[in-house]
Amino acid sequence: MKKPGSPKERPPGGRAISPARRNLPAPALLVCMILAYVAVFYGVSHLKYRSFSFGDMDLATIHQTFWSASRGVFAAPGQGEAALFNGHSWIIILPLLPVYALFRNPPILLFLQALFLGSGAWPVYLIARRRFPPAWSLLFAFSYLVFPAMNYANLFEFHPITFATPLLLFSFFFFEEKRWVPFWIFILLSLSCREDAAFPVVGLGLFMALTALTGGRDRRPKNLLRAAAVVLLAVAWFLAVTRFLPRLFQEPGAATSADLFAGSFYGWLGKSLPEMGENLACHPLAVIKNLPYKDAKAAYLFNLLLPVGFLPLLSPSALLLLFVALLESLLSSRFTHFSIRYQYSSLVTPFVFIAAIRGAENLLAWRWGRGEKKRWVLAGWIGLAAIVGTAWFGPLLHLP
Repeated sequence: MKKPGSPKERPPGGRAISPARRNLPAPALLVCMILAYVAVFYGVSHLKYRSFSFGDMDLATIHQTFWSASRGVFAAPGQGEAALFNGHSWIIILPLLPVYALFRNPPILLFLQALFLGSGAWPVYLIARRRFPPAWSLLFAFSYLVFPAMNYANLFEFHPITFATPLLLFSFFFFEEKRWVPFWIFILLSLSCREDAAFPVVGLGLFMALTALTGGRDRRPKNLLRAAAVVLLAVAWFLAVTRFLPRLFQEPGAATSADLFAGSFYGWLGKSLPEMGENLACHPLAVIKNLPYKDAKAAYLFNLLLPVGFLPLLSPSALLLLFVALLESLLSSRFTHFSIRYQYSSLVTPFVFIAAIRGAENLLAWRWGRGEKKRWVLAGWIGLAAIVGTAWFGPLLHLP
């Protein structure tokens, strides 16, 4: 059995990794990249706040929710008032309250958003490091930090859903590492970011089931049980925070926020949630035929895939993750759901990079070119795609 760090250990399509090369200061460089990201994006967000350049109400409303929760007010009598259990299920607010309580102002929320999103480069690096040398893993981390959809989410007001990006990435990393205690912790934290975080978690559970079915038979039953537990937990969480929890804080018979959102954005699918589900399950071709804004949604997919060189298309199994996470956006009739300029891509970004890393691994395993040459070609393609993506339609090179 090979020992970790053995000179015989090889990355896909690459040369042997010697123990000396493993001592490169990649983690230190990664920390510097993350700190630079946080400094730039928090700085710009703070300048936008100080110059009254946020044009929407989200930062003000969510700050009011934090402020109320820090004083023990979790539900407000009026439907339009900002409180934790009056709208979206931002349960992630609760563990963040001690930090917020030290400052009690909007800039601390902007700093936390930049810090969390920047920290997502760490699990991207770790996931890639399982397959590639440190330099390659840093390249994927760099691609993440300049990813247009993630950058726009950081600069558009403040939204707890953005915290799901690093949390979902860490969940996938711990799944691959078979470290189940932190895996379940990060799954719960991911779900707590908002009610629709249940959809990508369901996708992760389906991916785990697919992995179990194609893996060794000795652990298949246990792995299938874990996958089923993830799906059931996500479904139970979604029902709890959208159906049962709101009933405790509003008048009997009143429509929940989930009902209102579903009717506003997915009303073309049916008049009620059961009817929407029935149409999706029983009439998929009709749904595809009547899908609104097809051209805009095709452009949205292009904007997500170009900055990672379309590598996710080379990993069919990981595309399952990405497809489930994308369903919420692609089925919606609200333009902000299928645009990279808003926060809704936060649930999709993790799986774009997971699929890209696995797609790159598959590409290197195929027989084309010589080992060293194809490694350099692929590295150049990843770097070029990241730069072209952020220069073409990202905010990073167009900051005020």
